[in-house]
Amino acid sequence: MKKTFLFFVFLFSSYHFFAQQGVSFDREEFNFRHILRDGGEVKYRFNFKNQTGFLLLITKVYTDCTFFSLDWLKTSIEREGKGYVEVRVNPSGRLGEFTEKIIVYTSANQAAPTVLTVTGNISDKIPEPKIEEFIEHFGVLAENISERNKKFYIFAESLADYIMKKGKVVLQIESSMSPMPQAGYSKQIAQKRADDLQSEIVKAIGTYDLDSNSIVFEKANIITQGPAYSKKTQGSSESSKYQYVKILKK
Repeated sequence: MKKTFLFFVFLFSSYHFFAQQGVSFDREEFNFRHILRDGGEVKYRFNFKNQTGFLLLITKVYTDCTFFSLDWLKTSIEREGKGYVEVRVNPSGRLGEFTEKIIVYTSANQAAPTVLTVTGNISDKIPEPKIEEFIEHFGVLAENISERNKKFYIFAESLADYIMKKGKVVLQIESSMSPMPQAGYSKQIAQKRADDLQSEIVKAIGTYDLDSNSIVFEKANIITQGPAYSKKTQGSSESSKYQYVKILKK
């Protein structure tokens, strides 16, 4: 009897854990950056996927922020189906930076709801949007993965802000590689790195619910430069500084 009881406790705990983990938001933080005080309401939609394996229902969405209004999908969400929580910000009469929380309860996470964070700065004048620089080195000069991810996140956030305010942007990826002994191999590596980065940019913009068509990519600038790649130069900082990808706004 005891074993049976423990089995059901384990089964229930496992179900609760996997169900809770299965509420998968594209992102749990969003920065509006600059919002014009007299520019009217702005909004953002947090999208998520039901990966619990069961029908899912948003039971409650709460914030104590007085200038937020919330909307969400109120019907049941099938397995692997998608839902959303939308926040609308009314900046009228407000001024300055804010950081606010939105608490999302679902049928899978009543005991441990998802916490969404919304930040921004309400001002009388919005500065010209700026896309942050992004460059990634390979080899000796490569940064650790967390620093690299942080830099890309900052770039993607600034790119999304630019698109929201300007509508479109033209980008070009510059990809550089040291000369390799095999004919054409350097350019193949550089091209693949450029293609991978372009795909990553498109995916990142999708998490902001922006259309990928808002980005026009010029043909990648593929460069072979620096000292010839050899046993002597392999792994050296001199060779590594010519192995990079960077994003240019045109």
